[in-house]
Amino acid sequence: MYFIGERVDALENLQERISQLSNKLVTGINQPARTINLIATESIDTQFFTPDEICIIRQGIVKSKHEQTAIFYYESGDIIGLNEAHGLHEMSYSSEDPVILDVYQANDFLRHVLADTQTQAIWTSYLVTFNAAITLFLSQWVKAKQPVNAGYLTFNKGDEIITEGDLATEVYTIIKGSAEVYVKDTKVGAVLQDEIFGAMAVFTGERRTASVIACEDDTSVLVVPKEDFIHLVQAHPKTTITLIENMARQIKSLNEQVIEKTDQVMI
Repeated sequence: MYFIGERVDALENLQERISQLSNKLVTGINQPARTINLIATESIDTQFFTPDEICIIRQGIVKSKHEQTAIFYYESGDIIGLNEAHGLHEMSYSSEDPVILDVYQANDFLRHVLADTQTQAIWTSYLVTFNAAITLFLSQWVKAKQPVNAGYLTFNKGDEIITEGDLATEVYTIIKGSAEVYVKDTKVGAVLQDEIFGAMAVFTGERRTASVIACEDDTSVLVVPKEDFIHLVQAHPKTTITLIENMARQIKSLNEQVIEKTDQVMI
């Protein structure tokens, strides 16, 4: 079983545990009431198994959705139909490839997992872990779907995008054009297209330590409020990687300038 979407370490650990527990649960189970061989299908529903039945995937991969949201893929050894058997919210299932399902009466399956204290403990752990994984996935999904209140501003050559000493309330990205960075009227760097800038003061809570001035007319800048940018980083870890890359390039540029100025003094 694995969830659809961006990689989250905690979620990967939970889904690995779910797979381990489901494999333990089906060990030693009786022969299925019947077996279904399906070709690729957009819907695996009551025409194949009823709410009184659950299925164990013998072969293939099954995608599950809840309210049109694709949540995860079930793999060989995973159990489907538990929600329906317990009268909970129904999932929809589909398969893009051939799949083989072993079908059991829900009551027979429950008798198997409740047969002794050991399987009861595994069953309880499975339910708790599955619920934790679903909760974590949905919380990540809701975060990712929340709109970011971003806007666009246009600057002409010489206009200040960021002013040294100001409070940091937004983070910026140049969509078109370029800009230069100044500290006390001394140029210390440049900002290129697609670079995120202005984030350092947002994270530290300090005032702006430099001014950023547009180098070209019609420089287009994406502006994201501080709170929305922090949410964006939390919901989309890849944004953090881009930010780190931008900061690393800027730090490298500043180091090169320091070395150059030091060499000039020594000469």
